[in-house]
Amino acid sequence: MAVFKLSSFVLLLVLVQHSKVWGHNIVNLRCEVPTHGGLTSHNTGTGTADTCTCTKTKEKVADLEKKLHVTAMAHLEMQNKIRLQQEQLVKSDALMSNLTDTLGSALEKIKKMEEILSVPKECPSGFVELGGSCYYISTAKKTWLQAQEYCQSLSANLATITSKAENEMIAANLPDSVPYWWIGANDRENEGRWVWVATNATLTFTNWFRPDDEPNNLNGNEDCVVIYYKEYNNKWNDASCITNTEFVCERSRI
Repeated sequence: MAVFKLSSFVLLLVLVQHSKVWGHNIVNLRCEVPTHGGLTSHNTGTGTADTCTCTKTKEKVADLEKKLHVTAMAHLEMQNKIRLQQEQLVKSDALMSNLTDTLGSALEKIKKMEEILSVPKECPSGFVELGGSCYYISTAKKTWLQAQEYCQSLSANLATITSKAENEMIAANLPDSVPYWWIGANDRENEGRWVWVATNATLTFTNWFRPDDEPNNLNGNEDCVVIYYKEYNNKWNDASCITNTEFVCERSRI
């Protein structure tokens, strides 16, 4: 903004100097001759010559006055432009200030969110943490569908097992008093296409009890999967979904 003010000041000085010069020229060019038939002249020549000289002088004066007027108008126009630019700068400064405040507020919110996210996550009550996930090992018997609904009431799903290490880790925490537990694998929607109920993703890891015979869909109604306890090496088997047994839920930490 200081640059615009300085420019305006310099321009004003130039225009004032021009105005003084032209004003001086106007004064020097005025007709100041004795009267000869209504005209004035410094000379002693004819009135016709005096008239011509005075007419030219007046024309020069008029031309200089016109130039002075044009210059004054140009100066006024320039002043208006500078004023508009200064007003725009004021608006820009205000906008920049608002943006700075908004950015500061956003950064503060991000900082608070980072503080919240940095707090260690834990498993909810009733769940045990294993390998970064939370597992709920039931003590009640339910059908596969009832078990899934119960898991969902805990913001979980029947367990998804994607590796041998995870399978053994879960099985190691299952009590020997129960022969098998429901997990999330099933082919209820499409026979032979085994998926996880939590994601509907096809199984990439399996641990069938007898890989040559299982899953066998015995009696045409074994569409859900159980995991056996340690005596059976934590193997899987397909079973009737209406069987009542214990189950394992899985969810992320909170």
